[in-house]
Amino acid sequence: MMTGRSYKIKMLGDGIIVLPDEVMQNSRLKKDDEVEFYMGDGWIEMHRVKPLRPFTLAHPLLQMMGMGEGRRPDVAQQHDQYLKVAGSGSHGSQDT
Repeated sequence: MMTGRSYKIKMLGDGIIVLPDEVMQNSRLKKDDEVEFYMGDGWIEMHRVKPLRPFTLAHPLLQMMGMGEGRRPDVAQQHDQYLKVAGSGSHGSQDT
C-alpha cells in the first residue's frame, strides 16, 4: 500500500510531464535529474534515482587495494598477471 500524498500531474506532448511546485521542492528534484518509473496494473510510481558518487583516491576501500594477508601489496603489483590468467581460463594450479 502506498503512503504519502497523491498529486495530479499534467501530461504534455512528447512524454513531458509537469510536476507541482510542492513535489519539486519536497523531492529536491533538479533539472536533468534522473527518475525511474514503476508500473503495475493501472498504477505508476515515480522515484528519484540517487546519483552515485565516484570513489576518490582517498576512499577507504581504495586505500585497502592490494593489501592481502600480511598487508602485502602483492595483488596490486601483479594485477595484470592475474587478469591475464583469469582471461585465459587457466584457474587451476600453476606449473612450478
